[in-house]
Amino acid sequence: MKTIKYLSFVAIALCMGLFAACTDGNDWETDAAHNRVMAPRISAVAAGNGSLTVTFNTYGGNSYLIEANEQPFDVADLDGNTMPGSITATVTSSPGTITGLNGYTDYYVRVRALSGSKTPSHWALFGSSTIAEGQMIVTQKTTQTLGQQILNPVADADRGVNSIRVTWLAGETPTSITATYLNGDEKVVKTYELSDADRANAFFTCTELLPSTPYTIRIYKGAECVGMQTAKTLMAPPSSDYTYTVTGTTINQTLMDEIAANAKAAAAGENYAATIIIPANATVSLTTGSSGIKLPANMTVYFFGAESSDGSKGTLQFDYALDIAGYHGGINFENLNLVCPQSSSNTYIINQGTSASVGNITFTSCNISNVNCAVIRTQKDETISIGAIIMDDCIVYNQGTQAQSYGYVITNGGSKSSIIDIEISNSTFYHCIVGIVSNNTKSDYKIDNIKMSDCTFFDCIGSGRYVADAGKNASSTLLETNMTFKNIVFGTPFHASAKGYQTNGTLTLDHFYQTAGWKFNGGTFKSNDGGLKLDWRIGQFTDADLFKDAANHDFTLIHWFEQTAADEANGVQFDIYGDPRWRIDDGTDDSGDEQ
Repeated sequence: MKTIKYLSFVAIALCMGLFAACTDGNDWETDAAHNRVMAPRISAVAAGNGSLTVTFNTYGGNSYLIEANEQPFDVADLDGNTMPGSITATVTSSPGTITGLNGYTDYYVRVRALSGSKTPSHWALFGSSTIAEGQMIVTQKTTQTLGQQILNPVADADRGVNSIRVTWLAGETPTSITATYLNGDEKVVKTYELSDADRANAFFTCTELLPSTPYTIRIYKGAECVGMQTAKTLMAPPSSDYTYTVTGTTINQTLMDEIAANAKAAAAGENYAATIIIPANATVSLTTGSSGIKLPANMTVYFFGAESSDGSKGTLQFDYALDIAGYHGGINFENLNLVCPQSSSNTYIINQGTSASVGNITFTSCNISNVNCAVIRTQKDETISIGAIIMDDCIVYNQGTQAQSYGYVITNGGSKSSIIDIEISNSTFYHCIVGIVSNNTKSDYKIDNIKMSDCTFFDCIGSGRYVADAGKNASSTLLETNMTFKNIVFGTPFHASAKGYQTNGTLTLDHFYQTAGWKFNGGTFKSNDGGLKLDWRIGQFTDADLFKDAANHDFTLIHWFEQTAADEANGVQFDIYGDPRWRIDDGTDDSGDEQ
């Protein structure tokens, strides 16, 4: 568990110079009123095979009682007896070792000093203490024991969506296996009893597991844990009426119509859904050979990239734009590389110029590259309605050409086109050389809301172009699009004349950072325009100071942001800028120990 990183000056002073004022229930002071021996103070716990060695400071006790339990101790229980289920050891000096523990098991530890002439000390817990809002917070830490290891590492090929196959040393006679995952702070354990046949085969498949979930696998002989390994299950494809796994290198119109027919038959209704799985490391073109694929009417589609053991994604190539005419509940892309052929100068993922109505278009965990025009563009005078365009956990790069004004990542360009919401989160954009979102209808049709959160931008936005542009109607009146930018990092733009935004709607900035290299030439994010502005700042770091290696597209943050007294008073934190994949560690490990 993590400790609080920032302490107020007063709290730090109390803990440094007046530690007596910081004394918590561990009683690191002498308790003269009760003639009590002073409590020890645990400095380290080292794991051994079925044992823990505890190092602590001694203050006059004749002996010391070490207690270990798989359950946390009651912090308020200063003087109680040992807890049910505990294992104890009495030692006469530090370090002291407690044995008889189960292997590969997390234990909480506490120690108290004993004396023949004084009252035993209060219990001293192993963990850390911090002060927050004037209150002492004690965080208990666990230590995992070592043990015999008969389990082999889990092979990548043995990880399934809902299963993990494990193997062990031949000739061993285990009796059971557990698979454990964390649901919040709660450990959820599934137990499997092994048969004689399992023992003879020396392998077992743990089933009924959750997809895309890290598991800890333990193997037992009776009550003794004799091995442990960790493995993560694979992602599950979206559920639908019909699922098809591509076996060739092309999805043509004939195949698309066949998939739609099977999905419609399974749904037994007008609207239907199909999942199309692109195998890991495969490249599949979406083309008829001379034009784009038309998505059959009333079809919701999920293009899903099967997860590879090494994390590689399948690739879906758009030789021509996908035609989404008609009604579609949703068009979804997940865990894929989405690319256009580099030989073409006029490429899109979607370039819609005929009537269409779509609930949502989503991109999840995708890498989108080499799209010379727009990822999504609407055009012409047909009625095109999109409920929401949602992009999450994506990387978009090498996109747009400066000569094309509609080369934004998302362009609403049809005179009768409307998009209700555009939501972009947890994503990175680099070398997107026109802009990110633009409304170019030249009519009263508009984008209602643009929301960008937890995103990193570098080498983006062309001359006179915008990060987000609400657009103008035929009378050149700026349209009302509400815009929100939260937890954003902007590095140096593609062009020195790049602009930030323009809208007649509300602008909200919440945790927004521009490096010294980004100087907006109009549409700056400095003004409130009637909106809310929280923690806007510019120029504290250059690109080189802030990013690990921006030139090679490693945007890992290598600096903390400075925290002012006003920031601290308002509870503003500074480890939350930009795409989460690039955020630096906060300086603590999961156990609560400060590093």
